[in-house]
Amino acid sequence: MVLIIVLTVPTIIHYNIENRILSGEIMELQKELTTLKTANLSAYLGVTEIPPQSHQILGSKDSHLWITGWVFNSGGVKASNAGLRVLAFNETNVAVLNVTVPIVPDRTFSTALNESLVPAVPYWLPDAISLIDLEYGTVFSQENVTVRFSIFHEGIFPSSTRYEIIPIWENNE
Repeated sequence: MVLIIVLTVPTIIHYNIENRILSGEIMELQKELTTLKTANLSAYLGVTEIPPQSHQILGSKDSHLWITGWVFNSGGVKASNAGLRVLAFNETNVAVLNVTVPIVPDRTFSTALNESLVPAVPYWLPDAISLIDLEYGTVFSQENVTVRFSIFHEGIFPSSTRYEIIPIWENNE
């Protein structure tokens, strides 16, 4: 009887440890499965504040943000209605810009924050339109999309402005 108890306790401990290890592996596999069933966008973008250039022939009297880089979908399905929420914060962390623009593959565009600025967008920049006219895009699984656009705004953001650009999208399952 003592021999059975002595052999049973280590066996129970061994199988409890194995069960915990297998449970951890199951959780990791479930995470991988979720990744395969969802889209996951990552943005790698730079922001440059371009001051007014009204003295040039094709210049503008308004400032604009020039945003360029790429967005990658590391997920296993396409991301629909994909866009970028562009935020700018001043030195006291107050939002001075909060606008969402579409991710439009292989297209450069310029837009303005309000209708009064739309005519001021230089005609030499392709597709100078308001945000209302833009449609959100699609980023396919494992696709890398080049992003280039301008956002015209009133005033000039100081050099201390902090920018955040956050991808938004819907999963297709």
